[in-house]
Amino acid sequence: MLVLASSSTDANIAKIDADVHKAIGAEYGVSSFPTMILLHDGKFVAKYENKDRYCCLFIVVVVVVVVVVFFS
Repeated sequence: MLVLASSSTDANIAKIDADVHKAIGAEYGVSSFPTMILLHDGKFVAKYENKDRYCCLFIVVVVVVVVVVFFS
């Protein structure tokens, strides 16, 4: 797992290669790439996959919000 961002506010952004870490990919039902999975307190909240029309836009918005909220 590659942790892309972390802070003392308990927010982390990580990149996991589901082809390499097959157990993690299977645990969250990753079937296409890219896939973004949101967890809150370690519990599944939502999953956005490449097949979702606005997945890439959503990923950009989430990353911007996380950076602004947790790193400002």
